[in-house]
Amino acid sequence: MLGLYGAQRWEASTGTRSSLLAPLPEGLADDVAAAVTSAGRDAEGSVVEDKGSSPAVHVRRAARPGRLVVPGPPGVVALLETLARLLTSAED
Repeated sequence: MLGLYGAQRWEASTGTRSSLLAPLPEGLADDVAAAVTSAGRDAEGSVVEDKGSSPAVHVRRAARPGRLVVPGPPGVVALLETLARLLTSAED
């Protein structure tokens, strides 16, 4: 079974997992969870799952998923800014 656009692999016959991606930076999943919690009552029921290479925020069971606005934690914002710079420089 492949996940995250083929970068993660699970072999059913052996139960082994592998990933081409680096693990999340230390504490990043906790930062994401804190950002979700800071969204207040609308976020109640949300779950943050550490997927190893990325955090997943499940909002289907949130109190008001349609109104949920989660501010980006500083670590995530910095990572996205770095990726944007890298992608922009690659286009030049």
